[in-house]
Amino acid sequence: MPYVNIKITREGATPQQKARLIEGATTLLVDVLHKDPQTTVVVIDEVDTDNWGIGGESVSVRRSRSQAPTPRQPVKLHRAAVSGHCHRVELMLSLLGVPVDLVDVNLAKQEQKSPQFLTMNPFGQVPVLQDGDVTLADSNAMLVYLCQTYGNANWLPRDPVQAAKVQSWLSVAAGLLAFGPAAARARALFGRAFNAEEVAARAQGLFAVMEQRLAQQPFLVGAHATIADVANYSYIARAPEGGLSLESFPAMRAWLARIEALPGFVPMVHTAPKAVTP
Repeated sequence: MPYVNIKITREGATPQQKARLIEGATTLLVDVLHKDPQTTVVVIDEVDTDNWGIGGESVSVRRSRSQAPTPRQPVKLHRAAVSGHCHRVELMLSLLGVPVDLVDVNLAKQEQKSPQFLTMNPFGQVPVLQDGDVTLADSNAMLVYLCQTYGNANWLPRDPVQAAKVQSWLSVAAGLLAFGPAAARARALFGRAFNAEEVAARAQGLFAVMEQRLAQQPFLVGAHATIADVANYSYIARAPEGGLSLESFPAMRAWLARIEALPGFVPMVHTAPKAVTP
């Protein structure tokens, strides 16, 4: 099978020259992969990963997007637009280009507790994903299903170590993120009975760890986006709605911008906080 190795030397090059070199390499590789799908290895040396590709998306990601299967009919996502758990699944669907019918669930009217809804998710929570005969009721499980069904190994690496790193960030999304920034937002927006100091402390601890990690690499698990980034994006992006400032975390804000630059990105709605008694 063909092997492609392109080396770009950056010494003495201006930023504009570097950008042209990278764009030229991108065009060349896309052409090679299009003409010979059996090409399996691409090595890029000395390329700034922040500038490589488009919005952090590698050539192999874009190649896989064009070859990924699509469902026979749009999948259904039962969601509430204000929920970050729901948005992470909507974002994943859009990044993968999977057709979707969004079914809004009125949480104020407790529609998620109706007998019909409980047949899909006995826990009475959104989101719920339906894809043909498949029904899933956990947002992180949905990310795994979607990237393995309609995506590629970039979103969830097959390498055991890299896969374990992704899984650790899914655990963060279900733990510190949910009971830190997400809880602070739920308290501010919906009057949920969380202790303000406790959730703020959890959030600040999480932000510190993420800031350190993202100061060293573009995405949570390395040079390109994975479902780890998708799982953690929504509640970090809307943390200010819970009274949590991101101003002191430049690397984290740059990470948010990189995700927002990915092809297919869709934003989460902004919601104005209501007054909450301390």
